[in-house]
Amino acid sequence: MAIKAVNPFVLPIVSSDRDAVNPAQYTVFKSDDQSWRSVNPALAIEVDAYNTKTEDAAKAAGAMVTTEKPIAYKYDTALAQLLVAFCHRRLE
Repeated sequence: MAIKAVNPFVLPIVSSDRDAVNPAQYTVFKSDDQSWRSVNPALAIEVDAYNTKTEDAAKAAGAMVTTEKPIAYKYDTALAQLLVAFCHRRLE
């Protein structure tokens, strides 16, 4: 089944594709998004616990840890980002 994305920043994914994702053995997930923790406190605790467990297992095995950075598009800040970019260009 083909899925068309109207927004280039939204990745089309169906549940079967999501379920098929299998990260490498010693992969941790860390976001650079500072507001993510406050918006998703329960999930942040779960991810932190997973990361700690994975880092401990990698250390015990003498293996390297791989870091993935989940990225979420913030629709509620899109207008502010657009205005900042526009004003910045006008000042140059």
